[in-house]
Amino acid sequence: MSTTRDLILVTLVLLLTGALIVAGVQQYAGTDSGHGSMHSGEADGVQRFTAQLSTWGYIVTANNQSPLLPDAADTALFVLGINEDFDALEAAWLPTWVQAGGTLLIAQDNEKTRRLLQLFDVDIKRTWRQVETATLQLPAFNWPLVGDVTLQTRYRVDAPCGHAAIHLGDCDTPLLVSFGYGRGQVIVLSSIYPFTNEGIQVPGNLQFVANLVGTAVPSGSRIRFDETHRVNNAQQSRAWLWTTPTGWGLLYTLLLLLTYGWWQGRSLSTAVPITPTTAANEFAATQSTDEFITDMARLYQQSSQEKNIQRHFWQRLKRQLARQYRCDYNLPDTEFFAELLLYQDEVDIARLLSLHAELQRPQITESQLLWWVTQVVEFTEALPSS
Repeated sequence: MSTTRDLILVTLVLLLTGALIVAGVQQYAGTDSGHGSMHSGEADGVQRFTAQLSTWGYIVTANNQSPLLPDAADTALFVLGINEDFDALEAAWLPTWVQAGGTLLIAQDNEKTRRLLQLFDVDIKRTWRQVETATLQLPAFNWPLVGDVTLQTRYRVDAPCGHAAIHLGDCDTPLLVSFGYGRGQVIVLSSIYPFTNEGIQVPGNLQFVANLVGTAVPSGSRIRFDETHRVNNAQQSRAWLWTTPTGWGLLYTLLLLLTYGWWQGRSLSTAVPITPTTAANEFAATQSTDEFITDMARLYQQSSQEKNIQRHFWQRLKRQLARQYRCDYNLPDTEFFAELLLYQDEVDIARLLSLHAELQRPQITESQLLWWVTQVVEFTEALPSS
């Protein structure tokens, strides 16, 4: 009876602990995992905005998988309310894409994209008080007339005067700035509210986003949305459990209860004698597990993401060379090099062969991949304009 009573008590405590964990996670993470997401119909999602873009004749696509590497078919990249920063590979590629003519729109109401913003010598920082509305200072995004733009933000764009055109705010508190970058342009807004399902219905905001997009992006173009750099509710839950004192306390409590339950349950289990047969079975099981792990590791190496990224950039380089010198980029690499001998000097051919040799390596680290991609991008930029 005592053992049964203890087990019932432990079960009740475990259920109570689980309820506390769920409540804490919900309080920490909230229900806004769709903040800024084109897939979210919640108040802070941007589903209405993307639907409007389709109505206005734009081709809208979502980038849900890492890495985020926009290409020449993408006229614009919209980064709205993300909460994870870009990695080294993406940060190396994105300025090159903008320089080639891309339009980058960043609307953020947090400080979690520092690496992305500092690529373009800007940042987003807190203000002393919330900015509810602002009036457009320049005509570029103000026709048809907008009036006031409702922002509801506690952030400003950190950009020195003269570095960018300030459309909302002033030199002390820039809220919306734009500037050229190579043949492309960058637009930074310190609020996501005008694009959200709630904010786009506020008077003036729909006209504002229509003017902004219509001015910056030609109609019929493809706009890619960054859905890659978002932390979902499951990730937020794990963050709460592992990074807050309450989460740690609940985890320790759960561990102690599980240990107590296991200790109490030992008396209920029957010992199984070890025989040569059971020992042999356990050894065989261990061997099978090792072989399975080895096979999975080999499979992962064969399908590594790094090699896929390398092949992607190599094909882009071949297509660029083919357009420049009227070659067929579908040719095998050896025949392709033979055609390039008519146009490229020995130094460039040697560099291409070196890059190609790196491509053939069966394995590559992330740092080696970043160096290799940088070399390919530099080679591409050095090609004479056609």
